[in-house]
Amino acid sequence: MSAIDRLYEAAHRRHGSDCLDRLLADADWDAIEDVLAGLLVRLRNEAALAAEDRSAAWVSALTFVRDIRRFNTPSAGARMTDVENRLLRLDRLYGQLAPNSVRPPPPIRALPPVVIEDLYAIFDPVSTRNPFKSERLRWRNLLIFMLMLRLGLRRSETALLVANSIKDDVDPETGTIQTRLDVNSAEDDGPRYIEPGIKTYGSRRQIPVPEEILLLHGRYSHNYPERQRYPHLFVS
Repeated sequence: MSAIDRLYEAAHRRHGSDCLDRLLADADWDAIEDVLAGLLVRLRNEAALAAEDRSAAWVSALTFVRDIRRFNTPSAGARMTDVENRLLRLDRLYGQLAPNSVRPPPPIRALPPVVIEDLYAIFDPVSTRNPFKSERLRWRNLLIFMLMLRLGLRRSETALLVANSIKDDVDPETGTIQTRLDVNSAEDDGPRYIEPGIKTYGSRRQIPVPEEILLLHGRYSHNYPERQRYPHLFVS
């Protein structure tokens, strides 16, 4: 159906008859604006449901009304001035509206694979692209990166980890030993200027630890123990 047909349909739906020609001939601008508003709402709803751009139909319908009105209006006098003012009002009311508003793209919920591969290459302790100077910092930051990427830890949750946050436990369903990470508040928040914390009560949880992170944690804890009086795994 063309945009003009949609406009006639909107007039019929609004007033119960094919009255658009009469409304244009009588210059009943209140009724015409009412018809246009009904068409605009319908196009917006259709655009949202179909995820399609319906702005072209709206522009065509509005242009049709303006052109017909200009063609049928005398070329001079107060009548012409009144019509032009009404056309200008239509432009101001509807001319800058689109039947379907432009929506921002959905937020990225996960890093693209190419980005993850590049981050792995950067955090590799032996990589020439690794920006951290000391060997201890390189292994520490790789562990932080893996905890956040693979286990989904937030920044504050990572800062709350203590030396014994990773522990073995018996799975009550299978009876086997499972290595899990406790995500919980720490009793001593340490010397940090801004104290980390758990976002919500439901954020307290236990997460199964894959072998890769378990080995990385063991290497870091054994080779680079934190010499400090605070229990946290990462302080600075």
